[in-house]
Amino acid sequence: MQSDYDRLFAVLETQEEIKVLMNPFISAYKSDAMPQLEGQIASAKIGLARLASPQLYYVLSGNDFTLDVNNPKEPKIVCVGNNSPR
Repeated sequence: MQSDYDRLFAVLETQEEIKVLMNPFISAYKSDAMPQLEGQIASAKIGLARLASPQLYYVLSGNDFTLDVNNPKEPKIVCVGNNSPR
């Protein structure tokens, strides 16, 4: 999110899974609707900033286990929690 828009959108446009989600941003950029684009980007940054925490970085940084939850030789329990404000 901190890259310049040319580089950021060039990379994000190549990702088929999110291409449709990026369309409003890229369309505003290509149409030179910078006030609209800045508003869209600011909204996205607010949501992403909520995820920035040392605790989350710690949890996501390790390689303690794999996520092959269907492997009968190495069974796992998946626990999903929710923190509404985040």
